[in-house]
Amino acid sequence: MIDKLLLKIRNDMGLNQKDFADKLGVTRQYLCDVERGRRFIGVDLASRFAANIDYSEREFIQTVLQEMINRTGLKYTVVVKRKKND
Repeated sequence: MIDKLLLKIRNDMGLNQKDFADKLGVTRQYLCDVERGRRFIGVDLASRFAANIDYSEREFIQTVLQEMINRTGLKYTVVVKRKKND
C-alpha cells in the first residue's frame, strides 16, 4: 500500500528514485526496498515523508497503519482523524 502510494507520487512528480529519495531524506536503495515491498515504514517515518514532500500526513499515516493491520490478517479498516484540540 505505501509502496504503491510512494511510487504513484514519485511518478506524478516525474522524479527518478534518487531524486525522490533525496526529497524524502533516505537513500535510493531504501526507497527502492519500500517501493518493492521489501521494507515497511512506521508512522514516524510516514509523517516525515509527508512533510518532506508537502503531502497529506493523514493519508500517509492512515496508509501505513492500514498496511500494518492488513499484514496481520485482521479485517479492520483504519480511519485517522486529527484531534480537535491540536
